[in-house]
Amino acid sequence: YAGYINGFNDAIDCVGRLEQTSPPFAAFLEEQRDVTDGHGLADFLIQPIQRVPRYRMLLEELLKHTPEDHADHPKCVGALEEIKHIATELNEAKRTAELKLITMNRLRQLNAVDLMEPHRSIVTDGMLECEIPLPGGSFAENMDDKSAAASHIFLFTDILMHAVYFTPPSRWKQEIGSKAGPPKEAQRLMPMHRMLLDCENTTIQDGASLPVSKELSKKRAAEWAETLARSFTVSDGRGHSWRMFAASVELKDQWIAAIRGTVSELGAEIVENLAGGSERKLTRLKTTADTKGE
Repeated sequence: YAGYINGFNDAIDCVGRLEQTSPPFAAFLEEQRDVTDGHGLADFLIQPIQRVPRYRMLLEELLKHTPEDHADHPKCVGALEEIKHIATELNEAKRTAELKLITMNRLRQLNAVDLMEPHRSIVTDGMLECEIPLPGGSFAENMDDKSAAASHIFLFTDILMHAVYFTPPSRWKQEIGSKAGPPKEAQRLMPMHRMLLDCENTTIQDGASLPVSKELSKKRAAEWAETLARSFTVSDGRGHSWRMFAASVELKDQWIAAIRGTVSELGAEIVENLAGGSERKLTRLKTTADTKGE
């Protein structure tokens, strides 16, 4: 039943495409309306989807009219709780299936379908400027040395991925005429680096806490402080760090919260596995997504 719900949207899309591209199919469906009281195929496909909600409404109405001292009252309460539980499980199954599909599409966009794992799903993604450390492991300390490139960052449940567009965003409007976001022909991405996240070694530093060099002029210092306030640095504890610059402080805070939340969930899962004596234990961290592209 969960499989039917997960595939419902695809089934409806398929019927719609066939009606548009196959005249014999469309004619057949139209003919059947004479024997189905005017109902189309989609009307029948949706009925199983509506069944659980209808059962819930029926039980709620029945419980409303069943006195508490009636012998059937406990059974009605139990049936309603059970149907609520089933509805929750079905919604979760649908959400998980949709998330897996989005994850697969993101990995396909990155030409990294080999990284698809049962436990891995997309958390968030978006445009940021990404700066890789200078030789020696340090980052720029002023605007002149800053060398961050416009990048698309993907946060998965255990990997942070950095990619750049084959057509740089700075040329989208100039060459393709797009005013906002990557146009279809510019959506090809080139993966650059990926970082394995874990609860023990991953650290996130808010750029707002970084000092500004006293050697800078007042104007340049203010400009650099504003830039740092929109930045954050992620390190994996293995000698790899990225500093990223968001378009605003609010967006930076959202990214920090998302990464910290993801790392926290990794820790919670490890504790749960260890407490349950799971054979997996740290398997989640031992994936094919080792940090690369140093």
